[in-house]
Amino acid sequence: MFTYFVGGGTIRRGTESKSKIIYEARELFAAKGYRGASISDIAAATKLSEGAIYRHFDSKEMLLFACIQPALEKCMEALKSGATPKKNLYDFVRHNSEKLLKLFQEHYSAFKIIFTEAYIRTELIQMVLESIMVDERASEETDRMLSFNEIRTLRNHMIIILGQVLALWGIFHLRTISGELSGFLPKKLQEISDQDLLDDMTAFYLYGVAGKASESFK
Repeated sequence: MFTYFVGGGTIRRGTESKSKIIYEARELFAAKGYRGASISDIAAATKLSEGAIYRHFDSKEMLLFACIQPALEKCMEALKSGATPKKNLYDFVRHNSEKLLKLFQEHYSAFKIIFTEAYIRTELIQMVLESIMVDERASEETDRMLSFNEIRTLRNHMIIILGQVLALWGIFHLRTISGELSGFLPKKLQEISDQDLLDDMTAFYLYGVAGKASESFK
């Protein structure tokens, strides 16, 4: 458990009740949005009083941050976990995409909150970016990418990584809610396997629509 400080507030050390609050709040925030899920809704879901919730969290905003913090930490842990021999940049990128997809699967509600609320809550995206930028594991991962000597330009490196993450999340999210949108989503998108998704995303990430490295970069 942890104590996390942000914006002058405090998330206090955990108990069993706190874990229950975070779990129910995460599901409600993911389903109804931050504004749509009230503290009274969370109290009803946990069968606790609103006062009990505020004894663990200074504000609804602190509770929101507590809901996504574990997923962010898992992202950082995944940068070094499950290391396997990688012969080239393609294997490296595909392996990382596989870990990212697994994180989306295991922490779907938390990532849904991040990708939904970050567009309207600047403090949330600031928390996400700060968590990544201050962690040495992120820069170490970039160094490992460069060690293959296959990346020929770094001008838009961070933008490309962000594009990869958003694209992978977008496809995964669409597949997750495909039951609700079955009449609108192309059948091929609904049926694509995880392995095909990872192969295609890795190829696109590295080579774009051309499907291969450009001669101009050789």
